[in-house]
Amino acid sequence: MDSARLLGDASTGHASTTAGAVDIDGSMSQAAFSSPLAIYASTITVDAGGTGVHVGGPLVLDAVGNIQVGSNVTITVEADVSLTRATSTVQMTAPTAIVTLGGDVTVTTGNSSNATLSVIDTRATGSDVGAVVTIDVQNGRVIDANADSSVNVYAAAVSMKGYGITDTAGSSQNSVLKVRAPIVYVASPTGDVVADAGQDGRTKWRCPASCAPRCPPSRRP
Repeated sequence: MDSARLLGDASTGHASTTAGAVDIDGSMSQAAFSSPLAIYASTITVDAGGTGVHVGGPLVLDAVGNIQVGSNVTITVEADVSLTRATSTVQMTAPTAIVTLGGDVTVTTGNSSNATLSVIDTRATGSDVGAVVTIDVQNGRVIDANADSSVNVYAAAVSMKGYGITDTAGSSQNSVLKVRAPIVYVASPTGDVVADAGQDGRTKWRCPASCAPRCPPSRRP
């Protein structure tokens, strides 16, 4: 299949409310999507199974409802990936990965919905140099889908707007998004964000008690 564009809305550049749902077979190969792919739909699901979806160019997934990534998504050339939700969540299933070989990644949710992310790897082949990852959930939360201590995002720079998990006494930090990037920008919808450099080599971003008690991501060295 060559590049696809399904039911976009010419007035907004996003999915139309009349668009249908799209399921992508998780075993689709590069031969199936050998060129850029743009899908505009009511909901978009990348089904689990096989070796994952391979796309030979930029990828746009734009939905009115949920975007569910249940299989690995690999961009076989350096190219950007955009996941945009108008009214609901973006959810990656553990332990899936989005790999861009140096392309930027943008994740946007609507109505302050959550983004649950597993692994986003923007590093070029054979290099630790990545690209830019931008995450905007407004008043929603960014959550680690893997719920473990491993890195979620590899990038040259990460920008995040939104909250993390609720940070209560005795709670596990496994669901906090972990990023490995030399530049990290975090914006809280309410109040300030405090960067706390710990003895473990990580920098943690927190909202003080004056705003919602939620933890933005931590950065690993």
